[in-house]
Amino acid sequence: MYKTLGIPQGNIHRFDYPDFSLGPYGFRILPRNNRGIFDPILKLLRDLQISRLIITNGYREHSDHSATSQIGVDTGPQVGDPILPDVGKPYRIKSYLVYSVWGDFSP
Repeated sequence: MYKTLGIPQGNIHRFDYPDFSLGPYGFRILPRNNRGIFDPILKLLRDLQISRLIITNGYREHSDHSATSQIGVDTGPQVGDPILPDVGKPYRIKSYLVYSVWGDFSP
């Protein structure tokens, strides 16, 4: 699908969490001092210096879609905040777009 959209393979970033399992990893520090997805997402967004963050709606159509939405809401604003300088140089995202996973994009 990505190739059809013209997205180069190098622009696809996978985190390889099992289906229906992302929710518990959405935080920075997990029990037993394990690390969640917060820092890797924050670093990636800062490194890419994107101008727009597009996230799924949180409509609970699938637990991973809801988790992805919450991760975007929690992490996106921190990309431009000077907190956690060891997780990349802050870079402000200029706009956000929320889309419905199971719906078509509006023309």
